Amino acid sequence: MRLPGDATLIIVAQTNRSAARSGDDAAMADRQSRIAALLMAWETAGLPVIHIHHQQAAAIVPSGDQAEARATDAMLTRSGHDVFLSTGLEDLLTQRGATTIVLCGALGTAAPETAVQQACALGFRTFVVIDAAEGAPLGDAALGAPEARDGAIGVDTATAIEAVARTAAWRQEKSRR
Repeated sequence: MRLPGDATLIIVAQTNRSAARSGDDAAMADRQSRIAALLMAWETAGLPVIHIHHQQAAAIVPSGDQAEARATDAMLTRSGHDVFLSTGLEDLLTQRGATTIVLCGALGTAAPETAVQQACALGFRTFVVIDAAEGAPLGDAALGAPEARDGAIGVDTATAIEAVARTAAWRQEKSRR
């Protein structure tokens, strides 16, 4: 699998409140590690990244997230469960010409489908990195092949990193021509 050159990684930051709800420090640390690996892969490929933080709670920043955000990374703030509502995310993605988004992070335990359903309804090709997402609506992370639901495709971290590496190699080859 190769992602298009406009594939935008959207990291929804874990908050202290959602961390307290999850109660599983090992699982949260594992997600943060996977998010850091995704961030590194996107940075290496030179693809866009958007960080979304919750305005009412201090964000727990995964290793390599906000502290090492590139100048080209966008930082947005949300106030509810929906990452599109009141963040300007749809407008930003449209301005950048993005057609494909890759979601990870705290997608929400109250309504995890909201971000995914909204992205699909807005016409974005949507991937969810399910082993790097809290409340991922696509089920088990141990997939043999991508799993689709509601127009979104669930992949694991290794598949997403491999896809972005293929995208970077394709872009390099294309630029040499």
